[in-house]
Amino acid sequence: MTVGMETLSVIQPYTLWDLTHHSIMYPSDILYLNGDYIIIDQYNHRILWIDNKGALIRSSCKCGGTKNLFQYPTSLCTDYHDSIWVTDRWNHCVRHLSGKGELLGSFGVYGTQPGTFSEPWGIGFNSGKLYVSDRNNHRIQVFDTQGNFITAFGNSGPDKEYFESNDFKRGFIFEHWKNISHKFLTYDTLFYDNEYTIGTFEYPQNLSLSPSGNIAVADTGNDRIQIFSSSGSLIESITTHAMPDKSDFFSDILFIDDDTLLITAELNNIAYRKSGNCVETYYTLPEGRLNCISKGANGDVIALDTWNAKLAFFK
Repeated sequence: MTVGMETLSVIQPYTLWDLTHHSIMYPSDILYLNGDYIIIDQYNHRILWIDNKGALIRSSCKCGGTKNLFQYPTSLCTDYHDSIWVTDRWNHCVRHLSGKGELLGSFGVYGTQPGTFSEPWGIGFNSGKLYVSDRNNHRIQVFDTQGNFITAFGNSGPDKEYFESNDFKRGFIFEHWKNISHKFLTYDTLFYDNEYTIGTFEYPQNLSLSPSGNIAVADTGNDRIQIFSSSGSLIESITTHAMPDKSDFFSDILFIDDDTLLITAELNNIAYRKSGNCVETYYTLPEGRLNCISKGANGDVIALDTWNAKLAFFK
């Protein structure tokens, strides 16, 4: 595979764990913490702790339904104190756990107002703040570690299907569009130039924070990655055209450092390594899919094949 005249380097996993013997169904996120691999088992509504040999250490207990601990948990991160923060998608809240899995607290309820959620999805921590992608409210919300709302940025951009429709391409009529699609605040934030609107969201999902506090968001409904400063100013928008094989359905992103991103697509077996303006490397999982990526031990990259419940290890 090439970009221009350069051949991309290809990295294959040095180890692959099959997680199906743990009865995992659609693992959606992974965190390496203090020698253990903490995995969200989304469709079983639980979190698993697995040791460095692949053996199960413990599982979160209560699961399923609004009266229990988790209902389709989606993403997790850790803070300075090695506690864990989990987006509980269908309970519309964020759970706070100890590193061993004890419930320390939670915040958030269903709603559209600041501080409420409609299917929170991605979560990250930086400089004492939690950043949460509020999927169905098309925004990123920022909280302190007590669950107090600080700020939010983003608003709904147009539905992808409508943006690609002949009706739109024949001529944009803002008032007509506003009445049949998501509410939009101002005319001057919307334009069309062979890609979707810049600086808006449609169903944002996973996110990642760089050491300096920049935020990369998988703007799933608009099929792009958007990168913002810690204050919410747009820095860069990465569309599928930037990928060597025009991959679509971006699913996850990971900041390796301030300038380097790993990007995965839902239906591919590839994770791209993007440094600056150059896609320089890709990680690949033959006969599988790479959907979720994280940092492992000793600088390794670890990746979940959510469709087949496998965990891949890359140098």
